[in-house]
Amino acid sequence: MTAPVEPKAELGGRLQRPGSATSTMVTSFQQVLGRHGLTMVTALAFALMAVQFGLDRQVALPAIRLPASLYLGAGALMLLFAAVFWRVRGMLTDAQQWKWLAYLLAISAIEEMAFRVFFPMFLSHVVEPNISVLVSNALFAGLHYVTLRWRLSNCVWVFFGGLGLARLFHETGDLALIIGVHWFATFLNTPTPPGSRRAIAGAHLVESEK
Repeated sequence: MTAPVEPKAELGGRLQRPGSATSTMVTSFQQVLGRHGLTMVTALAFALMAVQFGLDRQVALPAIRLPASLYLGAGALMLLFAAVFWRVRGMLTDAQQWKWLAYLLAISAIEEMAFRVFFPMFLSHVVEPNISVLVSNALFAGLHYVTLRWRLSNCVWVFFGGLGLARLFHETGDLALIIGVHWFATFLNTPTPPGSRRAIAGAHLVESEK
């Protein structure tokens, strides 16, 4: 049996900039947790402190607009969709995959609270509300460029995607909804951890065509 083929790190990937002698690519789940996950948690903590300092009061999370059963049902459908997606794409369905899916949900919640709620809330006391949204989403996209080493073009799409989520949040006021949309979109963009040998069937197909 031929081993799966993985792209060389220095060549870059669909999302990441090519590696170099001084700048290595993000090639593991652990690196994502350390570089991106911890950075976003820190950003959320900073945003919460900034809002509480700026408003001098306790901050409540935005309301959940729909019955909890609908969100639970949507979450169950997401789990089913992920399992079918991996199966159809010939990817492994193991504990690592489910941990990755859970991480994507957690980071979606953290990023939405930080960059669609609390940073704009704080910045709106310094600049115009529309400017606060632009600045917050520029920071959101920029952190992807630094922590995950995404290509500039991908970060531009992240910026506009963030604006879309900000608009959706403005229209609905539903935090759970934008977290769910973010989770789904992030999964479609990165259904497996970076650098892992998850796409078994696809890799065999590529090798057999050589």
